[in-house]
Amino acid sequence: MPFKSAIAFLLMASASLVGAQTLQTLCSFAGTNGAGPMGLTLGDDGNFYGTTDYGGSWSSNGTVFKVTTNGALTLLVSFDIPQTSSRPLPSTLTLGSDGNFYGTTMDGGSEGFGSVFMVTTNGVMTNLVSFQGYLNGDHPQAALIIGRDGNFYGTAWSGGS
Repeated sequence: MPFKSAIAFLLMASASLVGAQTLQTLCSFAGTNGAGPMGLTLGDDGNFYGTTDYGGSWSSNGTVFKVTTNGALTLLVSFDIPQTSSRPLPSTLTLGSDGNFYGTTMDGGSEGFGSVFMVTTNGVMTNLVSFQGYLNGDHPQAALIIGRDGNFYGTAWSGGS
């Protein structure tokens, strides 16, 4: 929590240096298109992409969405159990060098221990990794990062050998 407070303080201090700022709401979530947005990532196409913690059309396990700078909100993926994945983490998507977005879910996948997924800007989702507990970890806990070697890295709550 102290880390978040420090960030908020720095942002407020910088805003006060440049004068009054205007806040504009771009879009609102209605449940079927998601609820509880968790962060935005700027895509190569100039649109913002993100995930929601709840909502969606099937099982209310969250969504992947796109929003334009004009506020047009598009639902790309509704997470569902167990077919693909469920419940994206409270973190942002990671933009890959291929223009696709990568993320993790804390549950779902083939074993129910979470997954790593890829989603295109058209909303085509591919489950890349299903966590299997003691074999390769379970319940990933953070956004993926891209290393200098081009590989994705992340953390899981437990598991692994």
